[in-house]
Amino acid sequence: MRTRTQVVESQADQFLEEISQVFNDALAKLPTDDQAHLRRIMADAEAGTSKYRLLLDERAREQRVPGTMREEQTRT
Repeated sequence: MRTRTQVVESQADQFLEEISQVFNDALAKLPTDDQAHLRRIMADAEAGTSKYRLLLDERAREQRVPGTMREEQTRT
C-alpha cells in the first residue's frame, strides 16, 4: 500500500508532466520569423494597407517636421 506522501508525489509528477506538455505544444506552434513576416503581409493586404502610400505619407511627414534630416537638406 502506498503512503499519502507517495500518492501526492505521484500526482505532482503527473501534473508537472501535463504542464510540460502544454508548454511544449505552445512552443511548437510559435511562428518563425519568416512566418510572422508573411502573416503581416497578408494582414496588411486584407486590410487594404498600401505600403507605397505609407511610404509617401512618411516622407511628407518628415518634410514637415522641424529638425528632421529632410527639412535640413531642403534648406541648403
